[in-house]
Amino acid sequence: MRPASIVEVQSREAVREAVAAGFGIGVIFESEFGADPGFSKLAVVGADLSVAEYVVCLEERRRVPLVRSFLDLLAATN
Repeated sequence: MRPASIVEVQSREAVREAVAAGFGIGVIFESEFGADPGFSKLAVVGADLSVAEYVVCLEERRRVPLVRSFLDLLAATN
């Protein structure tokens, strides 16, 4: 079964508000679910739900020692 429509929101809070307003269901990380008796939690099994993470900084900040070390560490692990 496919949903009739999909709404993408950008934050955990926005997902919670959309569900609370009756838009349907939402997907968030279990660690961000919290304790709220108004919501029910269901586990999703058998699906690859990987998430990409990104690092962004201003070009001129790349020379800052802490930022440079962090970027070097990331480059070494990829």
